[in-house]
Amino acid sequence: TWKIHDLAQDLVLAELGDRLDKLALDVSERLEKAGREQSIVTFQGIGLSVLALVDEPKAIKKAGEIATNLNWLHQYQDGLSLLGGIRFHSDEGKAMLQWHRARILYNIQRYAEAEQDLREVLSYFRTQAKNTPVIYKLFVAWTLTVLAGIFGSTGRISEAETTFQEALQLFNKLSQQEKRPMFGLPDIHLERLIWTNRSYAEFLESTGQFIKAEIEYEKSLELTRNYAEMESKYEVKAALSPRYQEFVDWHTSDLVTKLAYNYINSSKPLEAEESIREGYRIASQYKNKGQDHWLGPIIGSWINQNFAYVLMRTGRHNEAEPLLHENIKNLESLLRKSPVSVFHLVSTLNIQAILLRHLRNFSKAEDTFQESLKIYREFYKEETVSQPQDARVLNNLAIVYQQNKRFKDAEAAYRETLKIHRDLADQAPEHNLPQVARSLTNFAVLLRQTDRLEEAEAALREALKIRRTLAREEPTYFCEQLATSLNNLGPVLAASNQLSEAETALKEALQLRRDLAEKAPSLHLSELASTLNNLGVVFTQTERFSEAEQAYFEALSIFEKLVASVPQMFHTQLVKVLTNLRLLRAEFDNPSMPLESIQQKLQELNVIESSEVEEWIEDEEDSYFL
Repeated sequence: TWKIHDLAQDLVLAELGDRLDKLALDVSERLEKAGREQSIVTFQGIGLSVLALVDEPKAIKKAGEIATNLNWLHQYQDGLSLLGGIRFHSDEGKAMLQWHRARILYNIQRYAEAEQDLREVLSYFRTQAKNTPVIYKLFVAWTLTVLAGIFGSTGRISEAETTFQEALQLFNKLSQQEKRPMFGLPDIHLERLIWTNRSYAEFLESTGQFIKAEIEYEKSLELTRNYAEMESKYEVKAALSPRYQEFVDWHTSDLVTKLAYNYINSSKPLEAEESIREGYRIASQYKNKGQDHWLGPIIGSWINQNFAYVLMRTGRHNEAEPLLHENIKNLESLLRKSPVSVFHLVSTLNIQAILLRHLRNFSKAEDTFQESLKIYREFYKEETVSQPQDARVLNNLAIVYQQNKRFKDAEAAYRETLKIHRDLADQAPEHNLPQVARSLTNFAVLLRQTDRLEEAEAALREALKIRRTLAREEPTYFCEQLATSLNNLGPVLAASNQLSEAETALKEALQLRRDLAEKAPSLHLSELASTLNNLGVVFTQTERFSEAEQAYFEALSIFEKLVASVPQMFHTQLVKVLTNLRLLRAEFDNPSMPLESIQQKLQELNVIESSEVEEWIEDEEDSYFL
């Protein structure tokens, strides 16, 4: 590479004098054209190096534009190759190359290298800001934002918080001092303030601070709406990038979907759906622009994914299914044109596979999870970004294996995902301990079903320790997860003849789930019914038959309504409650629902032969988003 670079440079320098500018521009254009036509970004980099001999500011600007576009399209290796082929001579040029390189390294999770580059350029930018304050203060704040992301991702939460606050303070001051048009945008200061505020909200969300995250997302959305109003007031409209409105729409659609996710997790499904519908209004503006328009399918897919999530969480699987099919069709056709669609495609496949598992189509769910993994691993085979995403898909795949009685495959998948999350938690516990707790809670179901009760109890005790801490800090979100671990602990303790302790765990889960179901019944009624069934089993085993019947009746009432709306998803749970009631009738008769009535209900559900032992209902937790 550098031999070609040096030959090109020698050619230009040999023609010193009046021909230097013309020859340098000609060589630069030829190299850049060859790079574009042959998809060899290194040629483009060498061309920019030649251009820098006569016009380095222009070369710096073009290098930044190309690197940013490659970064945006997830073409990270091409971005690094481009920057590696560029040689600038000024301190500013070197700093900007280093800065763009660091942003790519951050996106592929090469945090140590990215941090080293960013610390070096931050020192340069701070020094330059003393002489040329506005433009370099912008880059100081921008660099601080990326550094804060690295600190958060590597578990340095206090440093991340401090650095985010410094960046936000700088961007706030800059946006109040002056509007600075840049990159075809009416005010780069406000645009970066929005981005930093959004990044800060993501950091808060990733560390379990969901209430604060929701506030920051809403603040970012308000800023974005103010930003959108600038177009009508912008004095030099011709200077606006044709992508200006696209930037606004992207920000808005991303924020409303993130808010919807937070609303669901804080038991506000109506607000979640309202937020998603705002995103739909944005996506509809791009539907008539065709598949060649990059933004329409991407915004549409992101909205569809999140709306499908909201629908599935509120038990409307039939409405979610066509959204996911539409997504997959659109993204597969876009895949060859826009690599950024890869992430959206694998995310959609993951959610579709969860839906298929919920509908008891285990074979197709397994195939879809495997397809998601294959596409993701092939695309990111040279990167390090896939590991956490692999673990989340493996968690979901393990649930499929487990429910399909493929215990050996399930155990291998659980152990792999648990190892990944533990390793990540060693580096950044705030980000990854919730995932460790999820893996342990799910794995414990398998361990109980294969009669390894001590291991199951140890896994759940560890998960509960994590979740109790999280629930104290953020009860709005983590009480739901805490209740799941408690619900799954009940059967383990009961199987170990610790019936009193099992009852205590299940009663705590029941209270948590009653509170949640009162706030958002569409989200939490099925979980409440699971715990009622399990408590009924404990009451039966302790010969408190009237209390058992009462718990079973309440669970039965809930599951019968759920089966009416999503029969495939809740059929098994309903059969288990009816089976337990049938077994109870051997000890405790009740004319209001005699044995014959229960058997009739089982026959209507096509159950010819049911279990002769009480049935537990344990809850596994899906990883919806990668």
